[in-house]
Amino acid sequence: MKPPDWAAAGLILLSAVVMIVGIAGLVSGSDESAGVAVSDPPDVTVSEPDETQPEPEGDPAEELPAETASPEPTAAPVPEPEATPPPEPEPEPQPAAETEPTPPAAETVDEFIAAFDTALKSGDLDFVYDRLHPVTTDAFGTDVCRAFVDSQFSLASALVMAGAAVGPDDVDKFIAGKNYTVPDRFTAEVTLTFQGQDFPLTGEYALVDGEMRWLSDCA
Repeated sequence: MKPPDWAAAGLILLSAVVMIVGIAGLVSGSDESAGVAVSDPPDVTVSEPDETQPEPEGDPAEELPAETASPEPTAAPVPEPEATPPPEPEPEPQPAAETEPTPPAAETVDEFIAAFDTALKSGDLDFVYDRLHPVTTDAFGTDVCRAFVDSQFSLASALVMAGAAVGPDDVDKFIAGKNYTVPDRFTAEVTLTFQGQDFPLTGEYALVDGEMRWLSDCA
């Protein structure tokens, strides 16, 4: 093996150094001719954080306010629905109570005398006969009483009250041989105009079923 040529190697190394220096000079001159100054970067000092921190005084748990649990919202009470009572049954229609007709007020003596006077003035002898009391027609008979009315009262023209009526009372009468009891009897002073003359009389009258009747002798 041939030993290395140290002289040649040194020469090659020297040539390389010169080349590098020349290139560096060219670069430096080029930067200066362009007027651009390249400044060294500033030194940045980064401080290490101080790991030693001062410990807080006291117990941190005591300084912090205790968390208060928020009260849970209370639901509003729901009113219970009121029980609806069952509907009351409608009352069954009741038949209208039958009311008896109110009987007319009993006829008075004054009313009867006024009607009697009207019948005489109009010649209504049927009214005069129909208003005879049943005791009279029973004692004398209907034919006798009818003949009496037609013969006597066809000549009469008026009958008026001459005083207030008295009564009523119950009276026992003896007529044509028979005894009768006449309830609700009244008496009244009247004036009868007969054939143009006035005759004062005491008339007897009695109620029969609320209607006034007159008593007389048909003989």
